[in-house]
Amino acid sequence: MKRSLAWTAIGQLMLFVFQFGSQVVVSRILTPFEVGVAALGFSIADFVSAVQLFGLRNLLIREGELDREMIATTFTINIFMSVAASLVIAAIGIGGFFWFKQPAVTWVLLVVAINPLLGIFELVPNALLQRAMQFRLIAGVSVGRAAAMATVSVGCAYSGYSYMSIAYGSVAGATVSALLSVLIGWRFVSFGLSFARRREVTRFGLHMLAIGGVNNVALKSTDLIIGSMLGIRTLGLFSRASALYSVVWTNVHTVISRVLFSAMAAEKRTTGGIRVSYLRAVDLVTVCLWPAFSGLAVLAGPAVHLMYGEKWLEAAPVLAMFSLGAIGLTSITMTWEVFVVSERTSEQVKLETIRSVASMAATAIGCLFGTTAAAAGRVVDAAVSVVIYRRPLLRLTDTRFREILLIYRRNGLLALAANAPVLAVMGWFGWRADTSFAIILAAIALGVLLWAGGLLLVGHPLAKELSSVLAKRWNRWPMVGQA
Repeated sequence: MKRSLAWTAIGQLMLFVFQFGSQVVVSRILTPFEVGVAALGFSIADFVSAVQLFGLRNLLIREGELDREMIATTFTINIFMSVAASLVIAAIGIGGFFWFKQPAVTWVLLVVAINPLLGIFELVPNALLQRAMQFRLIAGVSVGRAAAMATVSVGCAYSGYSYMSIAYGSVAGATVSALLSVLIGWRFVSFGLSFARRREVTRFGLHMLAIGGVNNVALKSTDLIIGSMLGIRTLGLFSRASALYSVVWTNVHTVISRVLFSAMAAEKRTTGGIRVSYLRAVDLVTVCLWPAFSGLAVLAGPAVHLMYGEKWLEAAPVLAMFSLGAIGLTSITMTWEVFVVSERTSEQVKLETIRSVASMAATAIGCLFGTTAAAAGRVVDAAVSVVIYRRPLLRLTDTRFREILLIYRRNGLLALAANAPVLAVMGWFGWRADTSFAIILAAIALGVLLWAGGLLLVGHPLAKELSSVLAKRWNRWPMVGQA
């Protein structure tokens, strides 16, 4: 398990380097309108591909007795869904010429329609590699995909392919991923066709689609609302703000939640409850991510200016709203994990439906008042999530709000201490996006020191864990010296 987590973390780091690095370079070459064209095309394609959240990969991983018929049935059903998704994306692309009045979106859709077809070949070997806990090989496939995508996207952008550079990069990444999955997982490759286990596969798929599809469709629908009401250029601004926001959410929150999910599942198996692991999760996530997201909200202007350049400054308020919304979402962290461990996924589908409708409505209303108001839909989404999830989380984890409130108060004060220096600096310089990077870096460093000192002062569990790790490392040095 430790090796798997280590390889997952390493793979995630490499993915970040390639994906975010290429996004920064491409954004400095392309205009917000060009990025918006690609973002609109990908939103439509992802909306259609929501059917591929059928969870067939998870079925192959989870199945107790995995026989050839199950593998062949899964592979066969995946072919039908992938071909259908590809045809629908292409059809929308052709019809979209009249809908969007933008031939550019049509060409993006026609190119990315290839991706579902390429995914046919990687499903079985990739899933069975994960079933065999071969995360080192899986990380290699993921990094290869990201490297191909980054190389082609940047190369095409420099060569003048405009918005198509992102589409070409996506297909290049999907092609490399399919090839590596087949080559690396050659032992698991199977092209057998069957419908023998279609009822089991379909039943599982519909259940997974209900869980993951609602949220995914809502997110992509929000993009379509923004693109149609505020224009493609504004969607481009949202796309780049989302990329910066995802740096923290995907590369920190996702990795932490994967580790904590294992601890939560173990506690459920041994004690029948998840109270201790859930309180630990809330404490760890908020103490780490509240300072990060609140700091990103304060430094949204300089962050956009530094990464993307002056032409993207309109994305700064959007990034600030995304970050403020994330503070609310992290306060109810591990919702999916809690419901899965507690076997209450059907209840979560209802809650996610309420949340999704509220989020889309808030975004649509915000679009009537401008870009920043539309981005505020993320804050509304977070507020609605906190309201509807708070009671179920307390009930399923057997915790009291008083316990959660104590964690919020302590970690909120630590977040305030961490961001006091950057608040002072930005206020002093009039919240200018071109504030000196050296001064901002010094303020961030001071904030980190204040945060670390606060951890020690309040005796936070994270400080104890870090002290223990450092002590073990320190004790090894004399042994090395003697050797």
